Amino acid sequence: MPPDPQQNRRLPPWLLYVGIGGLSVIAAGIVGLFAYTSFTPDSEVLPYRWRAWLESVTGDGKVMKPQADSDPAPWVAPKPGRSADAPPADGSEATAALAPIEAAADAADKAIAAYGNSRDDPKLAMAAQQAIDAIRRIPVNVRDDAATQASVVELRDEKANARQHALEDARRVSRATHEVTGVRADPESPYLVLRAAAHPQARDLAHLNDGDRVHVFLTTGEGWSRLEVLTGPASGQNGYAKARYLQALSPAATAK
Repeated sequence: MPPDPQQNRRLPPWLLYVGIGGLSVIAAGIVGLFAYTSFTPDSEVLPYRWRAWLESVTGDGKVMKPQADSDPAPWVAPKPGRSADAPPADGSEATAALAPIEAAADAADKAIAAYGNSRDDPKLAMAAQQAIDAIRRIPVNVRDDAATQASVVELRDEKANARQHALEDARRVSRATHEVTGVRADPESPYLVLRAAAHPQARDLAHLNDGDRVHVFLTTGEGWSRLEVLTGPASGQNGYAKARYLQALSPAATAK
């Protein structure tokens, strides 16, 4: 009997088993490698080319490109930091920040004193004002400590404001024309009474002492002077006082 053609075309059963087994081993290997790269994407065990191949096969986005193969990051300037020998942001740094402020304040004090010793010299007044403005323009830079920065700025402004008031006082005193003299030896009253009107019964405004300086606006023919008090506890008051206790200041005395 001739052989059956259909039977001749069949594969041997053992070859089918070998093929199925081989495909199973390959599939298991692929799945194992996929799982390994999924849980350990940064591992350097697998070569990058193998993991790139798995990425192309599986579509897994966790496969990472080695740093050596990546594009270099753009250069960024380093953030300036505190040098090793820089003082910390504490009292020592605040002292360093205050040093130029103290020096400028001393210079302003000398300029105000020079103006106060003059007879309202406009050039000396301008120099004193410029010295005060120089205090306000001093920059303050306390690194890494905003609280100390704010404290130093506040102290700088306080020093400038205090000297501005001193300059205004000096300007006011420079207008003095007379000085209270002789009331301490008066047996009736150890002070000169400043009154609201040129009359001994007028309202009592303030008491002036020897050494207080005033600006006399006018002198009445009845022994009274209308004046403004420039120094002493009654500074800023206006009124009338007995002229016999007011001694006119010479230019030399005014400059004291």
